[in-house]
Amino acid sequence: MEYYLFLSSNDSLNYHKSNHWADFTVELNQDILLEGEWEIGLLDFTCDVTNSGHVTVCCDLCCPSWMNGHYYPVLRSFYATEGRFNSKFSFPYYIGLHSSSFKRLRLYMLRDDGSSVSFTNEPLRCTLHLRRRR
Repeated sequence: MEYYLFLSSNDSLNYHKSNHWADFTVELNQDILLEGEWEIGLLDFTCDVTNSGHVTVCCDLCCPSWMNGHYYPVLRSFYATEGRFNSKFSFPYYIGLHSSSFKRLRLYMLRDDGSSVSFTNEPLRCTLHLRRRR
C-alpha cells in the first residue's frame, strides 16, 4: 500500500491564512491511518526561487535529522537555481515517519543558516510519496 500527496502552498488557505511559499500547512479531507512502519519521500518540487542556493525541505511527518547544530524534520536537501525551479528526483530519499496517523502536515523550506528560502508569488508545488518501510 502507498499514498501520493500532490501538494501546493495554496492548499488550505481557508484554514491556515498565514500559509506562504516557504512555510505552509495542509489539511487533508480525511485522516490517513498507517499500520506498521512507513516512510516518506519527495518525488518532485516546483517553485520560483528569487536567489540560487541550497534548499532544505522539512516536513513535520519526518523523523528529525541533525543539520547545522539543530534537529530538523529534513525530507530532502538540494541546490535550487534562481528562476523557475522544477526538479523530479529520480532517486528519492525515504525518511521514516514518526506518526501512524495524520490529517495535517506542514512543509517548510530552509537555507543553510536556518532562515526561510525566498520565493516569488507563484505557488510552490510538490509530490510526496508514502510507502511501507522495506
